[in-house]
Amino acid sequence: MPSGTGTRSTGRSPGHRHHGSVVRGTGGCGGYGHLVVSGPHRGQVRMVSDVGAAPFAAESGCTTAAPGFAGRVPHRAADKPWYDAG
Repeated sequence: MPSGTGTRSTGRSPGHRHHGSVVRGTGGCGGYGHLVVSGPHRGQVRMVSDVGAAPFAAESGCTTAAPGFAGRVPHRAADKPWYDAG
């Protein structure tokens, strides 16, 4: 990381940079789960890929779980897939 850039590479994808999030794991096919740790979306979990960032929440239409990290943990513990909404 060049000095003074304020960015950091995940080390997983060349050129991928992020601010205010922690990579929580891979979703396969180039997608990575991020926990947002700062800013107005703090606490949200997002699947980040080359086509954008999908929030983990029932409102997004991809899952039946509660939003954010508090919803993702029990969802994952139950071994449910990210996209479980019918």
